[in-house]
Amino acid sequence: MNSPRTARSSRYTEAAGSRSLIVLALPLAGILLSQPLFAQDLVVLPEQQYCIDHELHLVVCNVPVGRINQEHLAGINSVHMDAAYAFDEPVEELQTGRAYTIHHPENGREYTLYFSALPLMRIECEYEIVDEPRVEARFHLVELDETQVHSAIGIELHGFSSLAYPKKSYRIEFLEEEGDDETQDVALLDMREDDDWVLNAMWTEPLRMRNKVCHELWRRIHIPAYLEQEPEAQSGVRSEYAELFLNGEYRGLYLVCERVDRKLLKLKKHNGNIRGELYKGYGYGATTFYSLPDFDNDSLLWGGFEWIHPEEEIDWSNLYEAVRFVHTSPEFDEHYAQYFCVENALDYFLYVNVIRGVDNWAKNTYLAKYNQGWPYFYVPWDLDGTFGSWYTGERDPETAGMISNYLFCRLYEDCTDGGYNDLLQERWAELRVSALREDSLLALVDEAADLLDASGVYEREFARWPNSPHGVNDLGYMEDWITERLGVLDTYFYEDCGPVAVEKKQPRADRVQFDFGPNPARSSLSFSTASRQQTHVHLYDLCGRLVYHGVLPEGSGQLEFGRLSTGMYLLQAFQNGSCIGVNKMMVLR
Repeated sequence: MNSPRTARSSRYTEAAGSRSLIVLALPLAGILLSQPLFAQDLVVLPEQQYCIDHELHLVVCNVPVGRINQEHLAGINSVHMDAAYAFDEPVEELQTGRAYTIHHPENGREYTLYFSALPLMRIECEYEIVDEPRVEARFHLVELDETQVHSAIGIELHGFSSLAYPKKSYRIEFLEEEGDDETQDVALLDMREDDDWVLNAMWTEPLRMRNKVCHELWRRIHIPAYLEQEPEAQSGVRSEYAELFLNGEYRGLYLVCERVDRKLLKLKKHNGNIRGELYKGYGYGATTFYSLPDFDNDSLLWGGFEWIHPEEEIDWSNLYEAVRFVHTSPEFDEHYAQYFCVENALDYFLYVNVIRGVDNWAKNTYLAKYNQGWPYFYVPWDLDGTFGSWYTGERDPETAGMISNYLFCRLYEDCTDGGYNDLLQERWAELRVSALREDSLLALVDEAADLLDASGVYEREFARWPNSPHGVNDLGYMEDWITERLGVLDTYFYEDCGPVAVEKKQPRADRVQFDFGPNPARSSLSFSTASRQQTHVHLYDLCGRLVYHGVLPEGSGQLEFGRLSTGMYLLQAFQNGSCIGVNKMMVLR
């Protein structure tokens, strides 16, 4: 089999093909004339490193400008691609990310030329791309160093609610040959070798960076508990940016993502028995651990979970037992470590609350098991509704409150010496001087922002998709939100703590001081605390939205919820700004 990945060419000026005479149109007295040009005035771009959208009059090239400037010290008048386009005026030095106006040699029509620091992808497809089935297409990717990937692919639309957006996400599968169903593994952008990839359109993400930053943050926070057994196992996906042209049309900035699957996590294969397990949370139900519906082993779906691995056999009984344990077991504190990886539960709870992933505690998660006898662990996915943004792209300025499901509610109530709460405070202190240090987290954000800004991609992206949620000016808002959120969480996990030099402190107010009932309730709840301080009661819906705020003047009394819809809510109570009775699940019926 020939590798689809080709070596870089020796010199970028040789890649455009053999031409005995290059003709350039130069602006002269307002008239475009064709005439020979000295080599130092002309930049010849390799055809694999530029793409042209003739409808948008847009050209994107990813030849590094430093190489061009070094070889054209006398200045540049024109650039040769499919034709010789003239600059408005001579350019002494090209810059990445800057927009240049060039003119077509035949009709003088203006085009905008950008030199990008991002990889370029081209997909040519003769068929309509639909949700299912995949249709055949040709794929080409070129990096700045001219490393290339050429391959036949199968392509389909990707996502659920995102299918309604004008800018589509795609899932692609690399094929051995055109017209062949055999797949092949391909390494993209220094990520793993795989045959199956996601091209994330990031339509609802204003800065086009939250998914990438959040995935990278998770990989910095967490390592698999079974890394000694599987040294190549990853805790989460990697992703890299690229710009996409589809059938000659500029489609904008995409995030090329690895997929969460058995290969990424290095789960054990089926050997006649179910060993490794992988489930995707796509909705609410058993995924919240507050519901325990019956299961059907003839179905790939159960309680908001989708069966992913193994493909050879479906048996929901293992996962059902884990959910049942959380849902009903009176001996939860004594045995939860047998069912769930404690290190992962600590890291995921802290992680989801730092990013305030209101859509990532039931759906948009994966639950996995490495092998029989091993505990379950979480893997995050689809992280655009984070860092002060809803999944719709609207701002969510709320920085208070804790994100949870019933599993983490029960874990949080383990206040025994050396139990989950003690470990949580210790882990928070460790992370606050490493991956969750404010300057470290903001540097991760700035790194992504600088790459996109330096490439000028925001100009192209939002010109191509003017109606998508966007705002380059959101960067300051996002950074301020992160700073405030970290400070808020510090008050939850220890007292009088600075952002860097943190030590484990005594727990906050004793959680058993706060009680309420009945649960489930119909329209009201009674509350009581041992304290006579004023108590603020907050209710959050399953999307993390604050839907109710009431005040108990002397720490006890009754509150009415008659206007709230039937369903599950997360209850929190505060005294003097500190949270007591944190993360209590309640039901209105």
